[in-house]
Amino acid sequence: MPTFAELGHPSVVSATWVGLFAPAGTAQAVVDKVAQGMGRALHEPAVIDALSKQGAEAQFMGAAAFGRYADSEITRWGSVVRAAGIKLD
Repeated sequence: MPTFAELGHPSVVSATWVGLFAPAGTAQAVVDKVAQGMGRALHEPAVIDALSKQGAEAQFMGAAAFGRYADSEITRWGSVVRAAGIKLD
């Protein structure tokens, strides 16, 4: 399968990411506690090894940074989704 660059679109860069979300209004103390636990877990050798075997690499951002990243991805890909007419089933 050709890459985007090989198809004439060298500026298209895409990555798969996974994150945890909480409902709006979740207490900051709860968000912080979950984030701290996730941060610890993602530094555990067994977790790093398991993710690596799946071709993944953990990059813990913390709640605020992840929120900004998720917002930027929505902005980045929103126009692509709209232009392609992609709808939820």
